[in-house]
Amino acid sequence: MSALVYQLSKGLASSSRLIAAVSSSGSEHIPKRGGCLLMVNHISHFDPPLISGAIRRPVDYLASLEFFANPLLGAWFRGMNSIPFDRTRRDLGAIKVILDRLKRGRLVGIFPERGIRHGAHSILGGAHLNVGTGALAQKAGVPVIPALIIGSDQLYQWRSLYRRPRIFIRFGQPLLPAPGEDPRTVTAEIASRMHSLLEELRSNHGVTEKEMPHSAQERWANK
Repeated sequence: MSALVYQLSKGLASSSRLIAAVSSSGSEHIPKRGGCLLMVNHISHFDPPLISGAIRRPVDYLASLEFFANPLLGAWFRGMNSIPFDRTRRDLGAIKVILDRLKRGRLVGIFPERGIRHGAHSILGGAHLNVGTGALAQKAGVPVIPALIIGSDQLYQWRSLYRRPRIFIRFGQPLLPAPGEDPRTVTAEIASRMHSLLEELRSNHGVTEKEMPHSAQERWANK
């Protein structure tokens, strides 16, 4: 079941290239085997399949607990080996599962902003990541890959079906926190690397303000 759902998800990601110009790079930084944490900003519901489509390894995503309450969505997320996470509290059970998956050599994908974010509420807009981000990375003891996705929220607009918006996915170089390193330092470094990836996109590809993250409501209003 998991393999089937994963292949369907990969297929959805591949089909998105028919309506979007998807550019990805840096996947060589992701270890081919062994436990690894992938930490990405989160701007739309399309992010997980798009990111998975740019990586050869399966990704076990951390997903909000409420998604599992819906029978169909729950079955889909379980088929994707997703990890339920209660973002209203410090979910120690989910953290235990994450560490166990990493110990078993899995690639775990986390959106450390704890939900879809844009503007001033996002890491790219100046918001701070929760210090728990660095604490988890430090405790995991595996390579951490800071990553960035830009443009996927444009797929909320119907006109994207014919204008092929640009979507960028970038994977940064691995970060391996030292034992005992201050989690605040690790958190700041993860955020800094995400910002560096954004500056690279702006410099090399001229990412515009219209391509920067906006809410689904804003995208719908600007048809």
